[in-house]
Amino acid sequence: MNKYLKYGLMVALSTIVTMANSQTSKTEMGVNVNKALWRINPNTYKLMDAVNAKWYRGMFFILEYYDKYKKGEDWYTSSYLANFIQAKRDNPHYKMVLSIYWSFADKNMKLPAPGSTQMNDYKGFLQEVLNYVGHDIDKLVISNEPMWNTLASDRVTNQDTGINPSVEFHKQVAQVINEWKQNNNGDLDIYVGALNALHKAENRDADDVVGMINFANTTPWIKGIDIHPHTHNMEDLESIMYEAREMLHSDKDIIMTEYSLVWRWAQHLNNKLPETFATQYNYPTEYTVKNYLEKAQHKRVSKKEWNDLFSQLDWWIPDFPEYVYNWCQQYGVSVTNYAFGSNMPLLNQELPIDDGAPFFLNQLYQGRFVQPTADGLSKHAFIWQSFKQVNAPN
Repeated sequence: MNKYLKYGLMVALSTIVTMANSQTSKTEMGVNVNKALWRINPNTYKLMDAVNAKWYRGMFFILEYYDKYKKGEDWYTSSYLANFIQAKRDNPHYKMVLSIYWSFADKNMKLPAPGSTQMNDYKGFLQEVLNYVGHDIDKLVISNEPMWNTLASDRVTNQDTGINPSVEFHKQVAQVINEWKQNNNGDLDIYVGALNALHKAENRDADDVVGMINFANTTPWIKGIDIHPHTHNMEDLESIMYEAREMLHSDKDIIMTEYSLVWRWAQHLNNKLPETFATQYNYPTEYTVKNYLEKAQHKRVSKKEWNDLFSQLDWWIPDFPEYVYNWCQQYGVSVTNYAFGSNMPLLNQELPIDDGAPFFLNQLYQGRFVQPTADGLSKHAFIWQSFKQVNAPN
């Protein structure tokens, strides 16, 4: 029997028991702005409300603002954290996820040694950040993607000492957060992660992943883990959710603050436009999807034209959010965050179309390419409606 089908049957049985005990909870699907914290502002509240999104998620690039902190500069205002948390203060029904981005690999930096001056300085700044925003955060992820944001050499356990630098570093980060929580009557939930590509055995068996899962499973005050499935196909996306649940104790939660089929889309952007569509809208027969997007970002197209195109693309999955929601219910994922996007046209119309990693197609709002409809919203092709439907209140 297929392992996912087998597990799905097991989940179905446990779900029946859980429902009988009235303990089931609906997966809540929110939005994600990554590092663009400024996208959460009074002008975008209506965009969240239009798709029934209560959760919003962003990343705080802590090392970049640590430098400002050390120089005595205003790190808080320049980081856009102020307006990011203001959304929740303006809308008490909103809930926030914040991921801490430790950009050691980006900067080619080794992790600081435990007890070092550098480590203690980072801890001090993290406490300062929590003093500003800790009481506004609902879920705090201790690292964005430690598997990719950490140098490979720091992900390997030292055979002499038995210490894994990445696991040890992230444990200390989590401990700082928990100590702040205990000392300040905080009620935020703490998550390990986010972990990536768990459908691959080499990632599940990696020293740092094994260590972080063990830390999450054995630490009572760790709520669970965060995962980021960015995949080539639907099967891999479900596989990641399945493997995460298999590795994690049943009393631990999973959140999914990023997800997409970005590598599937990347395979098709150089496909030619469907012949029927090209004829209907007078595009050259040799035009590719990439050519079309390049032209659309210079002059945005109508919602009807955009939908007509995507309805004819055999690689597009219009009800993607519905599949994700059903799997989240199966595998015990409490909160997901889908890319928010923007309702505004692109300011720099010469920005190249990244056909290697087209994350821009993974957005609810496509103001870069699509004219707003009568309600003022630049909705993505069918994804917007599917997301709204599965996210409707009970």
